[in-house]
This record gives sequence, C-alpha cells and structure tokens, in this order.
Amino acid sequence: MKNKFIVFSSFVALFVIVALIIRDDHASMTQRQMDNLNQALDTVFESRSTPEQNQPPANNGESIMAIIYQKPAATWFIKARGLTQMMDQRAAEFNHLFLDQLTFDDNNQPDFSHVPQDYARPSTQAMRVATFDLKGLEVSVTQLSGTQDIQANIARWKRQLELPANAKAFVKFQDNNNTVLVRLDQPTQSQPDAQPPQKENLEDFVKLALNDKWQKLTSEQGMASGNLMLSLEGQSYQVAVLRLPVNVPLETILGIWKERLEIPAEQKLEPTPMASAHGHQWQLYNLVSDQASIYLAMLKGETRYTFFRLTGEGQLSEKAKLEFESLIKNAQVTKP
Repeated sequence: MKNKFIVFSSFVALFVIVALIIRDDHASMTQRQMDNLNQALDTVFESRSTPEQNQPPANNGESIMAIIYQKPAATWFIKARGLTQMMDQRAAEFNHLFLDQLTFDDNNQPDFSHVPQDYARPSTQAMRVATFDLKGLEVSVTQLSGTQDIQANIARWKRQLELPANAKAFVKFQDNNNTVLVRLDQPTQSQPDAQPPQKENLEDFVKLALNDKWQKLTSEQGMASGNLMLSLEGQSYQVAVLRLPVNVPLETILGIWKERLEIPAEQKLEPTPMASAHGHQWQLYNLVSDQASIYLAMLKGETRYTFFRLTGEGQLSEKAKLEFESLIKNAQVTKP
C-alpha cells in the first residue's frame, strides 16, 4: 500500500511546489478571493462596503482528485473536487485517509472507521455511499456494480471542469490496475481570480409557485438574481436569490454569513435536509444571533449553488419560516 502512496504523494508534492512558485508574486491571493466573494454577496447582505479594485489576476483554477478501487463485484470512486489551492492544502490528508490507511474487508467493503467522526456528512445524493468534509473540501464515495470504464469516467470529469478531451491528466494505475490515481487541474496562470459570478435572471433557472402572500420585487442592482417580499400578519420579510459557482467552498460562503451576524466562526452549522416536490434535495441553515437571524436554503448543482435567503426585522417568526419552506418545496430549479 505504501508504494502506491509514494508515487501519488510525489506527484502532489511536485504540484504544490510549482503552485507556490507561480503564486509567489500574489501573496494576498486569499484575501483577494475573500474580497471578491464578499462583493458577490454584498447585495444579499445589503452591505455598502466596496472591494479593492483593479486587482491583478490570480491562480484560482479548479481541480479533481480521485482514487478508484476496482474490486471483483464493484468499483469504488473516492473523489474530491474544489479550488486547486484548497486541493493542494488538503492533498496530504486526502491521501493519508483514503489511500495510505484505507482497507477493505472480506466482502470488499471499505472501512472508514479511521476517518475522524466530525468529518462525516449526510449524503443527499442517491448514489453516494458516504460524504466527508476535509475542512472545506468535499469528498464523495460512490459504488458502482461491476467493472467500470475508467477512461470514460475521467472524460466525464474533464467535462465537469470544462477541460478539452485531450487535456493532460495525471492517471496512474497500481496493484495490477486495480487501483487508479487521478488528478485533473484547470489551467490557472491566465485564469482570473474568483470574480463575482455572471448575474442570472431568476426566470432563467427557477420556476416559483407564489401565493398571494408573496410579491416579486424589481431590482437591477447588485448580484442577486431576484428578490421577493413576504407579507404575513402585518410584518414584511425579504427573500434574496443568489447563484454562486460550486468551486467556492460552502464553508467559506457560510463563514461570511456568520461574520455578518457576528456568529463565532467555530460554531458549526448543521443543515436540515428537505426534499422538494420536484425531487430537489435542499439544505436548510438557521443562522441566529442576538440582533438578527437568517434562514437559508441551499441547493448544490453540478456547477452552481442556488441560495434562497429569508430575512426580516430582528428575529424570524416560525410562521415566516414555514411559508419560506413551502416556497422552497414548490420551487423547481430548471438549471441546477
């Protein structure tokens, strides 16, 4: 097992060294990414802060790293996808947990008992066997029956990263081709930093079923794709709808919301899963501080997050939350 670990670790170590050399002139890249993400969320938080302008481009590509185990009756895929910078930071732990220490029992089932318990996350997708969060990097475990076409899967992952079919990839077959190590990276040197996403019109990606308690608001400012107002028992509540690329770690986005509400960064936010009438698997987050609260619904698609955010004056009433949940349950995201 250690022999295959050495090969993959050597590749990762080389990649990290190159990445550090490339970004040596951009030591403030992390802060720039945070500034630009704040810009994308400013409308949703109704903030008046202005991010730093005219910043030079930075290396902010996205990567996929995977380990494929081909067993007699099934093929196991352990896959991580995220920003290249975060992938480099978590690569050693990814290898340690899922390559160096991972074992299979007599029934060819992987044993994840060595993975820290607080890394485990609920799996909302039907084909997933397990999901882990390596400090912001999501790792999915999927099992498919029989022998799978490895090259076809790599080609599909390239399409997910919008890479051409002939793009270079690190692919290493080990253990009589029963273990396959894969690393795919988007080009980064000429790629811009994590700029705010292209604004989408609400009607282009979601269909809403609104009753007489809801009203669409017209706003051309900021990055919100749409704004709604809920009128309930003499009170008004606002819903902002925002789309963000999934290569921005969810932990980072939630961290900004927590910061705005002055919620301690170390406080964990445990989502409540909710299935919609259209088969979407939403995650609900309830953020509460002494001054205000936010009720957040998140749907993760192939390339984008869809966020619905409910706010009001002070704390949110339970009736307002129920109306919000009904809105989400009946919303149909046509371009997840």
